[in-house]
Amino acid sequence: MSSIALTGQVESHIGSSQENGTITLTARADGSSSLQMQLASGEKTESQDTFANGHTCSWSGPDGVSHTTAGHNCIVAPAWFFPEIALFSAQLPASGTFSLSSNANGSKLPLHWVMLSPTSASADLTQLLAHIGVYDLEFDPSTFLPATLSYAAHPDDNACIDIPVSVAYSDYRAVNGVNIPFRIQRYFNGVLSLDITVSTASINQ
Repeated sequence: MSSIALTGQVESHIGSSQENGTITLTARADGSSSLQMQLASGEKTESQDTFANGHTCSWSGPDGVSHTTAGHNCIVAPAWFFPEIALFSAQLPASGTFSLSSNANGSKLPLHWVMLSPTSASADLTQLLAHIGVYDLEFDPSTFLPATLSYAAHPDDNACIDIPVSVAYSDYRAVNGVNIPFRIQRYFNGVLSLDITVSTASINQ
């Protein structure tokens, strides 16, 4: 599978305000991904470049101005709405190593990824990657499908402060032989921020 595109409806929660609209999500095996939301306040976007181009990220709001995302918030490799496409791709970056460990944890099977720095990296970079290049993908033991993804975001000016982010996947349906979650919920610091109901899924093999 080289790419997947999802479209559907979205509820966006920011503080006490809520907006409804449409959403388009695209993830590719080369590490790039994009999100476009059409809300009452205007269009909002998020994007990641390819692994080969440094996996940089950007975002824009209703004013249409593009902003570069702080580098320490663009280390985690997977597209959060469909992480399998990047995590199990042969195109993962050669500059880092991903170590994998697993052990049963009650009702879920967790897989823990740690991005290790290349041997030529400085001590500061090695320490930074050990802190921010970590994420956990938990699978439902009855279906072996992803149930939750957990990682940390950070303030733009401080990579040492962790803000927990979790994504829950449910309502799986088979599309061209691929199981796709048709309900995706992203939580930021324990509070629901995006609630996505997928209506269509397109897969390129």
